[in-house]
Amino acid sequence: MNSESQIIATTTSPVDIGQGRAQEWQPKLCDFYASLFRLLNQLELRYCLLRPPQSGTGDSPSAVELTVHPEDREILPSLMQKLRKEGYLSLQRIPLAANDFKYDFATSMDAGTRFFSVIVREIFPSGHLMVRNDEIFARRKKQGDLWVFSEEDEFCFLLSRISLEGKIGASEENRLTELAKILGPIAVRKVAAGLFGDVPHPKIMAACVDGQWNIALEQPRNLLLRLKFWRSPIDCFKYWLLQFRCTLRRWLHPCGVLIVILGPDGAGKSTTTRRISGFFGPLFTGGRNIMWRPQVL
Repeated sequence: MNSESQIIATTTSPVDIGQGRAQEWQPKLCDFYASLFRLLNQLELRYCLLRPPQSGTGDSPSAVELTVHPEDREILPSLMQKLRKEGYLSLQRIPLAANDFKYDFATSMDAGTRFFSVIVREIFPSGHLMVRNDEIFARRKKQGDLWVFSEEDEFCFLLSRISLEGKIGASEENRLTELAKILGPIAVRKVAAGLFGDVPHPKIMAACVDGQWNIALEQPRNLLLRLKFWRSPIDCFKYWLLQFRCTLRRWLHPCGVLIVILGPDGAGKSTTTRRISGFFGPLFTGGRNIMWRPQVL
């Protein structure tokens, strides 16, 4: 019987950024995030929630995203240690862009394991998040046990995200329309002028009515980047250097897991491969299976 090897390569890539308000979580999914936000408050770590967890693959929710005050990032190791003491295994830290990182956790390493992710993103110039200025933490609001952006900062963030990274989902479009109604035309024009200047105002004001934000912000990306550069060229260079360092780090130390399964025909390699891929699926955004039959040499 001929032998054969099967290689499973799992890879990670940056997770899409989202924005939204805290929602009710399923009881079986909220334990980790309840512990996370409780510990954030205990450590007095200044943060703003960018996206709450939502139901994801299987029994594990999607990643929760937040931004942390630059002075408080040194507290993050203490946060990870406290989560570990509460029974959550720290699996990996993945660089996403510039100073943005994704932290993966697991409840246990058995058949009932559930995975959880926390993405910590920085505001410009250390990260690509575009908000009005670094006073967002002074303007943030308490919503239940969570700290969230003010309406004006959230509106600014969503506008910049569509322009820089492409389309957003229907729920986020609805949120933009809701925020536009809350803020009113004068505040909307002020935020848009701070991001894009006067060019896209008609489209943005029209989107406040019809909700077609993805269409309204298809073109202003280059305009936003140019204005950002001319307003703060030194900060842009800082971000480009951080982004280059992140790209180099990912190239030198690729993220993911490589698993080799050896065995004769009919031994169950394909079944094992499917089970491994299904088990670790929530941790990675893609995977690749390679079949190779060993030769004489």
